[in-house]
Amino acid sequence: MFKSITMMEAMQRVASAEEWDEYEDLRGRGYSRRVAFVLGAPEGRYEREATRFMELESLFWARVRDNLLSGTWYAEGFIPPHGSQPQLIHRHLWRVLERDWDLTGVTGSGIHFVNLLISEAIPPRNTGAQRDKTSLRRQLMQWIEQETKSSIRPIVKAELFTLAKKRFEGKPITQTLFF
Repeated sequence: MFKSITMMEAMQRVASAEEWDEYEDLRGRGYSRRVAFVLGAPEGRYEREATRFMELESLFWARVRDNLLSGTWYAEGFIPPHGSQPQLIHRHLWRVLERDWDLTGVTGSGIHFVNLLISEAIPPRNTGAQRDKTSLRRQLMQWIEQETKSSIRPIVKAELFTLAKKRFEGKPITQTLFF
């Protein structure tokens, strides 16, 4: 579980140890997307290494993007120039967003986010228990409606609560709906 890591840290999480070592070695020797694009790729060794550097970065970005698209991870970013609060970036936007050359922002379809922070999504807890509780509440409400309609005399809430506890024996019936 991780929270609020940079794009570079997220890329490291998706890289194998060998890939990351190679990437760090190339980065340490001064290769970057900016240098490669500004200078153009010279021939020979520099061209191969610059190309490999960009290939690795693109591979890592694709893996990070897959995690963001799937909802396994989520990201927040600021919208310049007035973004004082980080905004959650909806996972479907990742289809059109591309990373900035400095790996601190993303841009696409007229949208720009900077200072990205990526976190692992927390899986929902007790979804089965919550679903059961909602289902029980629905069943209880239907039962109350049937009891009140079929009764000849007005039913007192305390009496209805006692009947419900008997009818739904073993289920966690509370007084919330009755009082």
